[in-house]
Amino acid sequence: IISVVRAWLLQIRIRYGRSTDMSYVSELRQLVGHRPLQLPGTGVLVWRMNSNGEVEILLQLRSDHNKWGLLGGGIELDESYEECAVRELYQESGLVASEEKLKLLKVYAGKKHVTVHPNGDIVYHTVVLYSLRYDETQFDEGADISSETRSLEWLSLSKIRALLEGGAEAAFFHNNIPIIQDIVNVFFSGGFPRI
Repeated sequence: IISVVRAWLLQIRIRYGRSTDMSYVSELRQLVGHRPLQLPGTGVLVWRMNSNGEVEILLQLRSDHNKWGLLGGGIELDESYEECAVRELYQESGLVASEEKLKLLKVYAGKKHVTVHPNGDIVYHTVVLYSLRYDETQFDEGADISSETRSLEWLSLSKIRALLEGGAEAAFFHNNIPIIQDIVNVFFSGGFPRI
């Protein structure tokens, strides 16, 4: 499956005649500058049970904002949401997964999902959130992990809850706060098995 993902990324480069480093959004930004854009994308909630029986989720320390967030990103031209989720997961973590293992959770958009990036870009996000069990992925040790990822860390939902209560803005990427709050609320209300 790892070789399939690498071949798929090569097809993207060939199809669009560009490096995967030059995304659709980057091309748009060359045309419109920092003006607000409505951008669709995906988030992937990768979760596992730790040795203490606690649910943990994999978070990415983002290099652009130096805050924690879910894995995911913007959709490319001619790409399905599932393809986007699998591609972003691989690029940001080196985890390989099949589209069939993704479970659709919810779609997020609106005023809580606006980001002003450090460079002045304004983005109105629409995030299609999927969940994925960690044991349904495979790590590619040869993956060239994106520079968007400063580090990856497993955090228990109880630890995440404490971080949210201690000041979510300081710890989490703004656009992900409502999503992460929903995940924690669902878990602590007894609804986690649906994830």
